Amino acid sequence: MPAATMRAVHALEIPEILSMVIEELGKSFDKAIRTSSCMGDGHDIYVFRCQVFAHMALVNWQWHDIVSVWLWRDVSLVSVLKLLPDDAWYFYDYYEILDAYSGSLPDHVYAKEIGEWSHAQRVLANPIFVLARPISEDEWKGLLRYTRHIHTLHLDDRQSMGPERAEWLEIDNVGLDLDVVYDTISRCLPTVHVFPKLKELLVHDFTWDGLGALRLFSMNTPQLTVRFIDRRLDDSWHHAASSKLDEHFVDELADNGACEVDWYYEYGWADVGSDSQSANDSG
Repeated sequence: MPAATMRAVHALEIPEILSMVIEELGKSFDKAIRTSSCMGDGHDIYVFRCQVFAHMALVNWQWHDIVSVWLWRDVSLVSVLKLLPDDAWYFYDYYEILDAYSGSLPDHVYAKEIGEWSHAQRVLANPIFVLARPISEDEWKGLLRYTRHIHTLHLDDRQSMGPERAEWLEIDNVGLDLDVVYDTISRCLPTVHVFPKLKELLVHDFTWDGLGALRLFSMNTPQLTVRFIDRRLDDSWHHAASSKLDEHFVDELADNGACEVDWYYEYGWADVGSDSQSANDSG
């Protein structure tokens, strides 16, 4: 009787070894992003990191389950909300209607009526993300498959960036309709903790009307670090106004479940680099 042949096992077929390799890769990407000399470099590394992990997740189901932990570890709010059913969200082109429309309909409603919208952001020159309807409790729960891995969440920019500024900064020109999105969230806050492992919020922009939505991020969170990406250093009046909003932002987080909130300013537009400063020590 012929002896049974044994197939050689590749090291990356062993889950424990694959997990170790992916963890080291993830840590290397995180370090490169944190220590990059400017925001543009950090963003490029972040995008490359997402692309690498996304491709790795497609190898097979074993790789998918292990890689997802790192793929979803550091993402934007838009990436999370895009997991919702298609009828709950879309992108619209704000700048296509900016000068042409002066009616009473909200911008995102008018944009959809005239066809300046899509679920694919790349087909629009200036894509702005918007929620189209309230989110149900079951839909919030459905996000947990991926949001349970999130440690760092980016709260995206508002729609006012514009294509020229995005090109100058060498970053994606994807905006978030702050008023509509946060108002919608505040009216349908879930009872489930959507971000159970959240440790850090990177606030690129926010709005006063959005404060009611912050319980989504702070619910049952023992400690949270908030980094305000400050892009308004050339406008002292705007800076003072936004600083007041930042203080209310932190207070609202603390009042809605986060036991301890540390917050910092990170100046990152051009050649200022990634220097961080404790807001509590800045006077």
